[in-house]
Amino acid sequence: HNALHFVFLAIFWALGLSIAETLSISFFVEKIGAEKLPLIYLLDGCGMIATSSLFIYLLRHSSPNKILGAVLGSAILFYAVFLILAKTLLLPLWFWYLFLVVTTIFVAATIACFWTFLDQYHDLQEAKRLYSLYNASYFLGYTIAGLMINFLISKVGPINLFFPVVFCLLLAFFQSRLIHKKISSLEDDMMGSFFTDGKNTLGSIFQRFCSSPYSLILVAMSLSIQLLTITTSFGCMETFGKVFEAASSSNALAKFLGTTRACIATGNIIIGMFFYRRFLRKVGLSNLILLPPIFFLAVYSQWQFTNTLIVAILALVAVEGILYTFEDTNFNLLMNAAPSKLKGSLRIINDFFFEPIGILIASLFLIFFQKKHVLLGAIFALLFLLASLVIRSLYPKSIFTTLKQNTIHFERKISDWF
Repeated sequence: HNALHFVFLAIFWALGLSIAETLSISFFVEKIGAEKLPLIYLLDGCGMIATSSLFIYLLRHSSPNKILGAVLGSAILFYAVFLILAKTLLLPLWFWYLFLVVTTIFVAATIACFWTFLDQYHDLQEAKRLYSLYNASYFLGYTIAGLMINFLISKVGPINLFFPVVFCLLLAFFQSRLIHKKISSLEDDMMGSFFTDGKNTLGSIFQRFCSSPYSLILVAMSLSIQLLTITTSFGCMETFGKVFEAASSSNALAKFLGTTRACIATGNIIIGMFFYRRFLRKVGLSNLILLPPIFFLAVYSQWQFTNTLIVAILALVAVEGILYTFEDTNFNLLMNAAPSKLKGSLRIINDFFFEPIGILIASLFLIFFQKKHVLLGAIFALLFLLASLVIRSLYPKSIFTTLKQNTIHFERKISDWF
C-alpha cells in the first residue's frame, strides 16, 4: 500500500515533465535550429552547477520533502505562466532558449529530489525490492507522455498539452504531501553523516575521495558518460531536425519524438523488470559493464559512414535506453565497492559536481567542433570503454577490501562477536 503512493508520485511527475521536455526540444529545433543546441548545453551546465550548489545548501538546512515540494511548485508556476503567455502573446525567439534550459534543469532537479525523497522512506532491503518498481513507474510516465503527444498534438495543439503538464505536476505535488503525512520516514545515517557540521566537511570528503583510485576512476567513467550523452543527443537532434525540416506538419518532430521515447521507455520497463538480473547472473557485473560502451562504439562506427534516421534512432536508444537500463544500474552496483566512508558522499560528488561539469565540457567541445560531433562521440565512447576496463580490473580488489572492512571480520574473537 505504501509503495503505491510512491508509484503514483513517479508516474505523475514523469508524465508531466516528459511532455514538457519533449515539446521544449521540438519547439527549439523547429524554431531555432539544432545547430544552436551546444549553447543550450552550455547554459544547462552552468544552470545545473548553480542548482546543485543550492540543492546541497538546502539539504543542510531543510528536508528532502520540502525541497521536492519547492521544485514541483516552481515547475507548476513556470508552466502555468507559460500557458498564459503563449495564449496571449507572440513569444520572442530568445524565450525558447530560456524555456528549454529551464525545462532541462527542472527535469534534472526533480530526478535528484525524487530519489533523495525516496531514500528517507526506504531502508537498504526495501530499496533492493522496490526501487526497480519505482524506476519502471518513472518510465511508464514517459511512455504515457509519448503516447499522449502522438495522439493529441494534432487535435489540441502543442500549447494546450501544457494543461495536462500543470495538472500532472499538481497531482505529484499533492501526492508528495500525502506521503509526508501518512508514511513515517527513516533516519538516514549515510545522508546525515555527510551533511552534519563538524569534521566531515566538503574539503575532508574530497580529500578522502582523491585518495581512492577506484572512486576516482568511477567518477571519471561517469564524466565520460556525460560527454558522450551530450554529444550523442546533439547528433540525434541534428539528424532529426534535417529529416523533419521539410515535413508538411509543424508538429511532425514532436510526434516522432513522443512515439520514439514511448517505445524506448517501454523497452526500459521490460528490460529493467525482467531481463537485467538474468543478464547479471549469466555474465556477471564485470562483463556487463562493457555492454554500454561497446553499444555506443557500434553506433558510432556506423555513424562515421552514414548519417541516416535509423542510425540516429539507434543513438537515441543508446542514450535513453542502454544508459538507463544498464549503465545506471551498473553504476549503483559498482558504488557498493567504494570505500564505506565514501558511499554516502560519492553519489553526491558525482551527481552534483562532476555530471554538470561534464555537460559544461561537452558543450564547449560542441561549440568549437560542432561539425566533428561524430568523431567527438567516437572518442568519448573509447574513453568510456577505457574507463570501464579499468573499473573492471579494480572492482574485485575494491569490493574485497570493502567487504573485509565492513562485513568479514576474521580478526574478531568469539568474545568480540558476543
